Order: sequence, then structure tokens, then C-alpha cells
Amino acid sequence: MDLESLLLTMMGAAFHWMDRDQTLRDLDHLIEPNGAVVLASGGAPGDIEPAPWLQVITDVRTRYLGPARRAGSSTYTHPKERHQDVLARSPFSTIETAHWDRTVTRTLDEVVGLQFSYILWNLICQVVQSLPRVDACRAQG
Repeated sequence: MDLESLLLTMMGAAFHWMDRDQTLRDLDHLIEPNGAVVLASGGAPGDIEPAPWLQVITDVRTRYLGPARRAGSSTYTHPKERHQDVLARSPFSTIETAHWDRTVTRTLDEVVGLQFSYILWNLICQVVQSLPRVDACRAQG
């Protein structure tokens, strides 16, 4: 890609979906020498105490969808290695961590709705991935 240099790249919860090592190597070519990568997330597993209702959601999801966590047309396994460890061996090995607390209060309907949104998103991904790809230039012609 022919991109201009960047001073800062910020990612949220998407970082765990990527090939993190390769992403950081690619960013090293794009980010200016004094630039940075910022990861903003709710925390890695083990960093924070899980919500008390999370196990109930996991049990229901497993009961109806099976033990494999679906992600698009595939399954998802959370990375076993922490983001900090991946960053430590990357060109962005100087790590500063900031913490902030935020309480999110959700109703039961909101928690259930969130699970439905995950299911809907996975279904949309499966449909889109199953569509035949059309060369856009040919389609316009």
C-alpha cells in the first residue's frame, strides 16, 4: 500500500483478531520514529475480574451453540499470549499502561440483546463470505 507515514495508530478490541506480530511489523514501516501504537481495551483475560453474569452467558451460549465460539464462518479462540508480551518483542516495546475504571450497568434485556447482536453479526459475516466475488470493473462495464 502506498500510505503516508503516521504519528499514531489506535486500536480497540480488534487487536486480538489480528495476526498481532505481523500487524506490528507492518505498522513499524508506517509509523514515524517517535510515533506510537495505542491499544484501548477492556483488558486481557486475567487482567480484570470477569462480570458475575459472564458465566451464565457462557453456559447459555454453549448449551445452544456448542462449545466452539463462532466467529464469521469459522470459530474463535482467544489468544493465549497477552498483548503486552506481543508488544514487548515488537518494534513498539516501550510500553506505558494507563488504567481507568468505568462501571457499565445493563439490564437483562440489554445483556440478552448483546448476545443476539453477536449471533446476528456472525450470520451476516457467513452470508457475505458465501457471496460470489465480482470484479467491480467488469460489473460496471
